[in-house]
Amino acid sequence: MTDRPQIFLCVDPDLLDGESRALFARHGIVREAGAGRHPDPEAVGLGDIVVVGEEAAASDPGSPARLREETGASLLLLRRDPEGIPEGLGVYDEVGLAGDLEDLDARLRLLLNFRSCWRRAGDLGLEPEDLRRELSLFDLDPGLVEPRGLSTPCRVSIQHLVDVEAVTRQQMSICRLMGTAYATFLYAPRPEGLPGPDGGVLSPTGVLSPYCAYLSSHGQGCLDSEFACSKRTFFDLKPVEGTCAGGIRLFSVPICLSFGGITYPLCATTVAVGEVPKREVVEKIARAFEVHPEILGQMGEESRFWILNPDKADEIQATIANLAETVSREVSHKFGTAFQLFRGLLTDREIRRSEKLLAESHRALEASNRKLKLKNEEIYEVTHAITHDLRKPLSGLKSAITMLRKGYLGELDEKQFVAVDTAHEATNYMQALVDDLLEAARLETGRKLMEVEEVELAPLLERIRKRLLYQLEEKGIDLVFRNLPETLVCDGAAIEKVLMNLIGNSVSYIGDGEKRITVSGETRGGMVRITVEDTGMGIPEDAIPLMFEKFQRGRNVAGIRGTGLGLAIVKGIVEAHGGKVEVESELGRGTRMTIAIPLREPVGEVLEPSRGGEGGDP
Repeated sequence: MTDRPQIFLCVDPDLLDGESRALFARHGIVREAGAGRHPDPEAVGLGDIVVVGEEAAASDPGSPARLREETGASLLLLRRDPEGIPEGLGVYDEVGLAGDLEDLDARLRLLLNFRSCWRRAGDLGLEPEDLRRELSLFDLDPGLVEPRGLSTPCRVSIQHLVDVEAVTRQQMSICRLMGTAYATFLYAPRPEGLPGPDGGVLSPTGVLSPYCAYLSSHGQGCLDSEFACSKRTFFDLKPVEGTCAGGIRLFSVPICLSFGGITYPLCATTVAVGEVPKREVVEKIARAFEVHPEILGQMGEESRFWILNPDKADEIQATIANLAETVSREVSHKFGTAFQLFRGLLTDREIRRSEKLLAESHRALEASNRKLKLKNEEIYEVTHAITHDLRKPLSGLKSAITMLRKGYLGELDEKQFVAVDTAHEATNYMQALVDDLLEAARLETGRKLMEVEEVELAPLLERIRKRLLYQLEEKGIDLVFRNLPETLVCDGAAIEKVLMNLIGNSVSYIGDGEKRITVSGETRGGMVRITVEDTGMGIPEDAIPLMFEKFQRGRNVAGIRGTGLGLAIVKGIVEAHGGKVEVESELGRGTRMTIAIPLREPVGEVLEPSRGGEGGDP
């Protein structure tokens, strides 16, 4: 089945104008099957819509029923004349083209709504038997469920929803209370299960009544008599009165299904009022319809019970109209209930499927997290081993270089001092890298715990200033502290490392113009926010999303030494405090880095770090 329905047009080109074709195109994929022809069943899928014109319907009356049975497609019959009476109304939905496309648009939307339900039911594995069981619980006819899904309104007959015998029993009670003879008929346009070649009036026993049904279903006399008015009630959707052969008056009221803003006629409740024709009239009718007069006369005698007294005509009409209205309400309510049950079953099945998928995803995520935790543990163990093995020789190397620089091993000339100083700088970088690798690994694996307490910020920031004093003076940078809180409940050593990283980055990446680094604070929304703002070179926009990934550095900082782990550690420490890091930057104009940490009471709390902090120097 395709994602969108196919709409096959089997209509004469003159039947549709540009506006109606555009309406079909808006609702789906339009395929021309050709006027007078039906599409190949192999090309039609469940829920597709076959739009049939009068010519195509007349060319092969049996083809639409076969097409619907084989494919589950919805059939829409277009009529030029809204007053026309097409054959086979029980197979088609029908709509007249009289310049107003609102009804056509509404019917297409309703059919597409059903099509969507069928598709969902198929995707969810909802079997028709599931819906049949549900309908039986609500005393609804399981016949509403077709092998491919719930019947659409245009396919529903009155037998699906209201027992014909129940209708006639109700009418019998009303007529007895009124003191009239009991007489009601159901005119049906050949829906499934009802007799009659082209439809007709049924007696309460389920057979065609003598004058009304027999003559109306007889090919020669049907359109000549005014009984055609009883048929037209389906399209006018209002009571009609006509005269049957022999002068018997017929009063018909439609029984309708109202659903989705559209009213579908199912059948007409009809009463016959008058006198059985005299013998000479019977003989005239018999000659007109090529029926033997004796047979027709005998049928007339048998039908006297079904023809009501004309003196009660007004009361009879009011009674039959009330009956039709009551049954129509019941039909509409039951079909609406059935459809809501269908939608409810789909929703329940979708919820259960979503819950199953969610549970499977949760299990997969837990398994993935376990694997990730084991991987992180392996990484930590490897990192710890490497850094541990590096520390001892690196410490010895650093001590030897320091002794050389200070002249403990003899005086160095200028060239020798430069070489030793370069080596000293390299060992410092290696020491920082080893320390940062181990710190990042501890944060990722949760081995580093944050011991929070009340920390005075002034001494902490002064220590940072002293450590950076040489670089600040060398580059002529003003370091300003403004509006900072006196204390912060945090892991003091960890937050000192965070601020050292942020301020140190600003020192390293300061620009050539105004050279200022401002560290400011504010308390907002239950968070203490500390911002480090500089007038440096800024960060390229495409580098900002990557700057917290390990070993990622901006392309504009080439030549400036850094381990690429500084911001990984910053993010990990801040998140371990339950906080977050925010970045604002404009290339060439500076950067604002803000850490936000929740306000806490100084209770000596121990916090576990998050497992996923990653980042790097810009």
